[in-house]
Amino acid sequence: MDNKAVTKSHFHLLYAKSTTFFLHFSITKNRPQAVIPGPA
Repeated sequence: MDNKAVTKSHFHLLYAKSTTFFLHFSITKNRPQAVIPGPA
């Protein structure tokens, strides 16, 4: 595996992680009841 492929793969992983975090943050901010488990 050459350096370019590794860098691209690493960047993609970071991008996916940040996107997931952003989506989770948006959902938590807008509808905390839907994300936080437990009694309403």
